Amino acid sequence: MNGKDIQSRRTEDHDPDTLGGHALSDPIEWASNFQKRGWAGQRRYQLLVELAKIEPRIWRRVVVADTTPLPLLHRILQVIFDWKDYHLHEFKVGTLSFGVPDDEYPPPHIDEKSVRLYQVAHQPGDRFVYVYDFGDSWEHEMVLEDMSAAENHVAPICLDGERAAPPEDCGGVSGYEQLVEALRDPSHPEHLDLRRWAGNYDPDGLNLDLINRRLARLPRGRDRV
Repeated sequence: MNGKDIQSRRTEDHDPDTLGGHALSDPIEWASNFQKRGWAGQRRYQLLVELAKIEPRIWRRVVVADTTPLPLLHRILQVIFDWKDYHLHEFKVGTLSFGVPDDEYPPPHIDEKSVRLYQVAHQPGDRFVYVYDFGDSWEHEMVLEDMSAAENHVAPICLDGERAAPPEDCGGVSGYEQLVEALRDPSHPEHLDLRRWAGNYDPDGLNLDLINRRLARLPRGRDRV
């Protein structure tokens, strides 16, 4: 299965681009939706991305072009959560996986380089998952919150968020929770060792200006990744 196969699986009821029976049954409503949303390939997507199984929440709200290739979306997610891209990743949409083939792991169903964002998220409310680091297994739950027509190039920008992502290689959710507990309690037996290991890491920190400066340095254009 390739990107074209995925695109063909979209249903008329869920896609304002189509001119099927559902759309033509109310042409005024369809025209209004089209004016707001535009054609696939000319849209601004607003995504909410949240790390799963962690409280208090760690999340980001980001705007990207609907034509964003999945390899570039991976790089955007690395920037907004300050990951270092040390490990493998995959996108999961239902039972399908999209990623980069690797000799040490079973191959993904689909090579991500052939797929763009609008082929996996079609309408507000659509959800999918980004998994980073198959050892620590950081699951990022992603939802398409809003989409609108875009006349010009849509540069990625992080609008909002809360709290810093965990440090690399801290042991997954349980290791992260133990780390935060130790960092916040000077009397904890591992406080000094973990503070030295974590450096200046602040669990509550978030620098949107820095994130957006880094996003601005990513490649522009629909096909460059």
